[in-house]
Formats: sequence, structure tokens, C-alpha cells
Amino acid sequence: MMASRPSFGFTPAASVSAVAVISMVSVISVVGLACAAAPGAAEARAHLDRGDARAAEAAAAEGLKERPEATELWRLRIRAAIAAGEPERAVGLYADYQELAGAENPTVLADMAQVTVSQALDVPSPEVRVRAIEIAWKHEVEALAPAVMELIGDRHDDVAAAASVAILRGHPQAPEVATNMLRSSRASARAIAVAGVAEKAGEEARGDIEPLLTDDDPSVRKAALEGLASWDVPSDTWRLMAAAHDDDDPGVRAAAVRAMGEGGRRGAAAVATRAV
Repeated sequence: MMASRPSFGFTPAASVSAVAVISMVSVISVVGLACAAAPGAAEARAHLDRGDARAAEAAAAEGLKERPEATELWRLRIRAAIAAGEPERAVGLYADYQELAGAENPTVLADMAQVTVSQALDVPSPEVRVRAIEIAWKHEVEALAPAVMELIGDRHDDVAAAASVAILRGHPQAPEVATNMLRSSRASARAIAVAGVAEKAGEEARGDIEPLLTDDDPSVRKAALEGLASWDVPSDTWRLMAAAHDDDDPGVRAAAVRAMGEGGRRGAAAVATRAV
């Protein structure tokens, strides 16, 4: 049965400008807003709801002639530019707004970021979709959970892996998909699944994570080691020491040493000098 309220179930071809807007999520929180009464705002929102970005921007721009300080109209105009597929212009409009207001506005930045991430979830590039999922999950943008939920059946394993771990505890099919992705033929998908399952499920996923400590791909071994280390179980020290000494890949050896040091395990410094 499908979850009635999709959630991330967790509490703890984009342009350069679009990527820059996406990165804004890392320093802000998405907040609910009360719509200010401004001329043209209702009309602009209605056009956006119908998918007419050009008309929405025109309505907002007309309202700004009367109320140039109206944040709601700037927000709607910027959203319309993003919806029209013009993120560079959206960034330029925000710069105009910032100059007028004399300061950053976290509300407008948050709105730009959420809309951009939402659009990124639907672009052809699997790399962009994976990044958008990770941002939505890490920053708990619950409004995007339904869109992420739809991607657990994506044909690209990296996207399916990212989506399934993002909503691991919020969708009944997510655990099965995530488990399947641990066995994907794509090493990148296995690494995504390992990291997410280790973080979301914790030590109860030990039986799924441990076999991947000997995966053929170093990125998967590294993710499995880091997941193991995050549980901070003293009896796992020997596994980290073995990886630090014996793994063929220097990146994996270095990750094992770092994990030992961060966990405060005895002998980490001695192992580091011998392993790296």
C-alpha cells in the first residue's frame, strides 16, 4: 500500500546558474510563507498554477511597477523565470531585488532553491537527478518527497538507489528497492545504496553492508567502511585495521585510517603511518 503522506522518513541538462541556485539549499531552510497582498500577485500565482510562466512573470512585473518593494511579487517573478527554463535570468532578477532591498532575503533564496531542485528532479541527466534527490533528502524538503518517491522506479540505478534511500522509512517499497540496489551492476549505485542504508537503517543493516566490504569496486568498499565506522562499534576496529593495512586502493586505506581516528580507536595513529 502506498504511503498516504510521502515523507523522507528521517530527521537528523542544468546550467551553471541553475547549479549555483541549487547549492543555495546548503545554507538555508525552506520555510512556509504567508502571501502578501500585492497588486498582480493573485493573477501571477494563477498563471503559475496553470503552467503559463510568461504570463505569470508579466503579471508580477506589472505589479512591481506599483509596488517595487513587494517581496511576494519579486518571488513570483523569479519563480516564473525558473519555470520558463531561464535560471540565469532568475539569478539576475534576484540580484536586482537584493540591490533594491539592500540585503539577502532567505525566503526568496529558499523559494528559488526549492523550485530549482524540484525541476532538477525531472531533467534527463541522471547525475543532476541524483544530486537533486540528495539535496531534497539532506535538507528535508518534505514538499519534494512525492516527486522523489516517483523516482524509486527510475530506469537508471543511480537514481533509483538515491531515491530509495532518501525515503527508506517513508515508502513501503523503498527498503526492497534499496536492497536490490546493493546488488546493482553499477558500482556507483551500490555505493549510493550502501551509504544511504548505513545512515538510515544503522547497525540493523549490518548483514547487508558487511559483504560489500570486499566489493570489487573501491568506491563501494569505501562507502561500506565509512558506514561501518559510523556505528562506532569497538569490535569493528579489526575490520578497519585490516582495510588500512591490506586494501589495494589507497583511497580505501586512507578512509579506513580516517574512520579509526574519528572514532577514537586506539592504534589509529600507528596504523596511519604504516598504511598511507
